[in-house]
This record gives sequence, C-alpha cells and structure tokens, in this order.
Amino acid sequence: MPLVEAMSGPGGWQMRPRPGCGNIIRGLLTNELQGGLVPLELFVTELLMQPGQVDGWAAVLAIQAMPVELALGAPARKRIYPGKSHNAAAPSARLTVAVEAKRSLAKFQFRAWLSGFPAESGVKPMFRMLPLDLMLKGLEETAIDGMIAPTPWGMQAEALGVGKLDAGFAVGLHGQRVVLVCRREISTRCAEMFRKLPSRLARARARLQNDPAVFRAAVERMPMAGGPGLALFEKAAKRHPWPAESEDFIPHQDWLMAEMQNLAGIMRIPLSDPDIAKLAAGVVFAEPAGQAV
Repeated sequence: MPLVEAMSGPGGWQMRPRPGCGNIIRGLLTNELQGGLVPLELFVTELLMQPGQVDGWAAVLAIQAMPVELALGAPARKRIYPGKSHNAAAPSARLTVAVEAKRSLAKFQFRAWLSGFPAESGVKPMFRMLPLDLMLKGLEETAIDGMIAPTPWGMQAEALGVGKLDAGFAVGLHGQRVVLVCRREISTRCAEMFRKLPSRLARARARLQNDPAVFRAAVERMPMAGGPGLALFEKAAKRHPWPAESEDFIPHQDWLMAEMQNLAGIMRIPLSDPDIAKLAAGVVFAEPAGQAV
C-alpha cells in the first residue's frame, strides 16, 4: 500500500494488483508488465536465471519484508495440535502445503516453524506449487492441508471457511525481501523517478498513518477480481501496520551480492560467487547523471 500511494499522482507508475507472484513474473517475461514487485528469491530464480534474461533487468528498490500468513485446514490442525483427545500423528503423516513457487522462501519458513513442535509428532511437510486462487480451491476440496500466502489471502481462506489462520506462525529468519524490478531500459529512462522513490515512500507512509481519507483511498485500490475484497484488505492493513521509519532503499551491488549469497546457501541454488557477482552487477540500479523521467 505505501508503494501504491507513493506511485499515485504525477510522475508515478500505474500500479495494478495481480493475484500472486507467478502472475507478475509471467507478465514481466511476456512484456505485458513494465515492472513488478516480487520477492528477491523469485526475481533471481524465476527471472535472472532464465535463458536470455540476465542482462535485461534492474532492481530499483528494496522494501520491507512481505507479511505472509499460514492457513490450515481442520485435519491439518488436528495433526499439528493433536490435543488430549487425539492420538499423536503417525510417523508417516504428511502435510501438503501450497506455496507460490518452487524456490519460495515460504517452504523454509514452514519447515522452521514446524521444527518448533515435538519431534514425536511425526508431521512431515510436502509442498505443492499453486497460484493463490487455486490454493483456496485446494483447501476447499482438501487437496492440500494448508497454504502460505501474502496477506490477506490467508484471511480470505478463513473468511470462506476453508482454512483457519495460525496465529503462532512466524517467518523467523526467512522473511522475504521484496524488490521492485523493471527492464533495464526503463530504469535508465525513469532514473530520476526511481531515485526519488525512497523519499516518496516515506511521505506516503506518513500520509497513510495520519490521514484516514488517504488510507481509505489506498485500500480501495487493492482489491482484484476473484481475490480478497475491500474489507479484508483494510483488515490486513490494520493487522500488519508498516513501521513509521522507512525500510526502503535503492539496493547497491554489495547488498545484492550478500542477499544472493545467502539465498544460494539456504536454497542450494547452483550459483558460484563469480556468477553472483555478475548478476548483482547486472541488475544494480545505476542512475545516469541528469536523467529525468
């Protein structure tokens, strides 16, 4: 919401909500979209590492970690929280959890969270890649046991009665860093706008916090066809308030290298240090002197 508000008005982009990161990435690859807001790990694995894409992109902004939610179906909750009246899960018990992408950090978030339960519970996760709307359908038809998704899609599952939000779920050490990316030629052409984005975002945050009318207008921009409605976006914005201090910045090469090295280690991505250095150098946003929107 702060980015949507910051981009509104003269000199900004037209920001449109899309139902999930996979949809955004497909739009970027097909030139349907000029830019998009995606988790860094998916920017690296789903865009940069695809054939012919390494030199075509720029990361122009890094923003705070994305709020995510875990919604579980009733059978899954009984397996994880058996209670006194239920037997502990069998050693072979599996939970099928939907995530948006094969390389999503959501898988590591769930494993880390599940490790906090007694080992004798025997619950083992298995992940299935689904778009957000099909996650809801999967819960409804019990084809999956749970879903990890950006807010308010977990709230949507609960509102539909197909899942229940787990209040104890936390991303732990695997919070997603989100980046605004665009094609390289656009980052050059719109360099002045991108240079001003962190300060525009700081002002947008202040407006959203201090002016109820601005907050309401920003919420009204968020709903999308087939997705969570206005009430859920408003509830999500109040449940996950953004910090007053700005956590948004233009990523530099050292930061990108460090983040990519961390991802490569966690996710076992086949990238050597020279590969990472090349990727980071290729996507860093370098502002040409005197370039205007």
